[in-house]
Amino acid sequence: MPLTGTRDLRALAPSAPLLPNLDTEPWELRQAEHLQLQYELGSESRTDLLPPALHPSIPPTLLINVTHVPESEVGAFTMSTVRIGCRSGARPRGLLVRGFCDSEAAIAALRDRWGFPLERAEVTLHSSYDHTATAVVLGGRSVLDARLVDPHRSAAATSSTSLPSTSLGSTGGMTSCCWSRPIPTGSSIARSEAVLSSRPSMRRPGPCPARAPRSRYRLR
Repeated sequence: MPLTGTRDLRALAPSAPLLPNLDTEPWELRQAEHLQLQYELGSESRTDLLPPALHPSIPPTLLINVTHVPESEVGAFTMSTVRIGCRSGARPRGLLVRGFCDSEAAIAALRDRWGFPLERAEVTLHSSYDHTATAVVLGGRSVLDARLVDPHRSAAATSSTSLPSTSLGSTGGMTSCCWSRPIPTGSSIARSEAVLSSRPSMRRPGPCPARAPRSRYRLR
């Protein structure tokens, strides 16, 4: 029998973003710089992090994504998201459980259009020829500090796999799953091993390895 999530939706519903509707246009993010860190989780936590509608991935995975957007309709911003690898039926997904962003305008746009649960924080992403470093500081406390060292440039960004995200959103008095899919186009991708000093909690307080150096993203 397939495993299913056991997390109580009643604890998640109060923190689900309120969406005006579930229909929105794609958002093109030009010259975006993107970092993805992927780790394997212990099997003991693979079901209690997911609601009953989702199945844990095998092996269970944690995905940390950091995206720097130098220009957009809401200005420049950098965001970091934490996702749990899962499946919706047979479709691979990443349940977005926490997120951080350094721009109030971007937080509002991503929350209202795709249900991203973002908190205001200091988020940085810096790249050089031999490493990429990222950090998230929330209320003066470091919640993420990671580096990708000795990157190996290998393929065009169009050939990379971008796992669609699932997040919770409330609309019309109901809490439902929203999904979004980043589509990288152009430029290149590099892979390497990560050095992780600290990582964000996968649960909100209370209720609840690849880099594309320069690419265009469409979020839809």
